[in-house]
Amino acid sequence: KALWKENPTVISPIMDRLEALTNEVRIYLENNEILRLGLAMTEAHHLLRSIKVSDDLLEKLVEVAMKSGALGAKLTGGGKGGCMIALAKNNDQAIRIADALKNAGAENTWLYDLKEIVI
Repeated sequence: KALWKENPTVISPIMDRLEALTNEVRIYLENNEILRLGLAMTEAHHLLRSIKVSDDLLEKLVEVAMKSGALGAKLTGGGKGGCMIALAKNNDQAIRIADALKNAGAENTWLYDLKEIVI
């Protein structure tokens, strides 16, 4: 909210796009469109980075995830808390991404199958 109050003409369109992405992501999850889901996640991350919600560690982890084959990656939570999420095509890729994240300084990693998530 503080960012919004400081510069609403910059922040407002970014927040509008993030809201639209949230709605798109729901559709992508419902239709199992994982490539589009990954692109939306990464776009959201770039938007959040542009408003300085990210930090150096999160940027490093998102970059490592993407270079390790993630279909998409973004910070999660309130930002600057060191949490991010990456989307993998399959379990083997998820394990490779998790290992790369640990090697890059991630304290913990968890793997979840999207098929087990109720929308």
